[in-house]
Amino acid sequence: MNVTWKRRLSTIALGALMMGAVPTFGHQTAFADGAQQLQIKDIAGKNTYLMSDGSMWSMVDGNRTIYTKGSVEEISGNTYEGLGITRDGRLVEWDIGMKPHVVEGKSGIKQVSGPYRLQADGTVWDGDSKLKNLSGITLIGYGEQDFAALTQSGELLFKDPYKTDQYKKVGTVNNAASVKSMAVHDDRVALLYTGGEVVVYQMSNFDDNGRVIPVTIATDAIHISYVSAEPTDVLIVTRKDGTVWQTGEYSNRWKLTTQVQGLSNVVKTAVDAYKDDLAEGIYAQRTDGTWVISKDGEVQPVEVPAVKAVSMSVSDKKPYVGDTVQVDIQETYTNGAKLKVPLKEAQLEMDKPYLLKVQPDGKLKAAGVGETKLTVTSGSVSSSVTVTVSLRDPLKYAKQVKGTVYLPAKTLF
Repeated sequence: MNVTWKRRLSTIALGALMMGAVPTFGHQTAFADGAQQLQIKDIAGKNTYLMSDGSMWSMVDGNRTIYTKGSVEEISGNTYEGLGITRDGRLVEWDIGMKPHVVEGKSGIKQVSGPYRLQADGTVWDGDSKLKNLSGITLIGYGEQDFAALTQSGELLFKDPYKTDQYKKVGTVNNAASVKSMAVHDDRVALLYTGGEVVVYQMSNFDDNGRVIPVTIATDAIHISYVSAEPTDVLIVTRKDGTVWQTGEYSNRWKLTTQVQGLSNVVKTAVDAYKDDLAEGIYAQRTDGTWVISKDGEVQPVEVPAVKAVSMSVSDKKPYVGDTVQVDIQETYTNGAKLKVPLKEAQLEMDKPYLLKVQPDGKLKAAGVGETKLTVTSGSVSSSVTVTVSLRDPLKYAKQVKGTVYLPAKTLF
């Protein structure tokens, strides 16, 4: 290569070094721009939500709110502990000191309820223990320390609280395959059929022959749930017209006597499973996927957690060429959560990205001399930091002005 071409290439490279407008880079965080697209799929308690994309919000130590990515399809539990099922049938577990996680070796799960899980083979398990004297089970239910199961042949079984591994036959259900869900509470079991019929079996409600009398509560229901209340526990029934009703007290415990005002277009309800108290309010999901809570006669929205602030800091604002810079990004959410975001998952922009290069370990390496502005964006909020890179041994005759290095062309060439 002749001297003239060498000079031209040097001039081009130097111009690029001083001008340097290059495209941005980065990735969206979990909720940065997509928070409003995500919806709450189910609620187990305070800040304990299953999201529509299979991720979860939950609590650690009953105080700190965390977010866990995943593919969870179903949950059963409360703020402090619970079980879930992934879309491919694996078991998910969380407790007071542990975030939701897939339990290795536990798959083929059909349903979870409280601490129990129903396997696809019809067996029921509590942790690592298989429940004895139970087989061919098609549906389970748990509430207020009581457990019930429905067999494929239609036998409705209730766990005997006084005898280990023993179950009382509550009754025989015709067309057991048409039972879509079960709610259990204290000494009663409520069955919801696909056609909308709700039938309640209460252990203390029996005839002269000692047989439990099934009582039909409704014929147009789409969802049921039990909750403790004084003086009589309540069955919450969501009807096909989108209204929500409660059973009454004493002799009216078999009737839907009270409509929950302010709740309309509802498809399902939930209560805080840990507190299990009607006074804590009723969560309700509407047909558009949004959630509200009805408490003390008032209805308030349950918001999807979203980023309300983001902060960014760097380990060194004035590194030398060749140094690495640690970037720390934290998002603060509307539910009080403070989450750290890895650099590779952040939506990061640099006005001069050729000065700092992203490394495999998630740090930035100073690759050129100059000043660049880093901006991280999450949703509608952002944060910026300015980093100035210089040479450890400055070039002879060079001058740096506002982050740009100038070389005397006559002396250089």
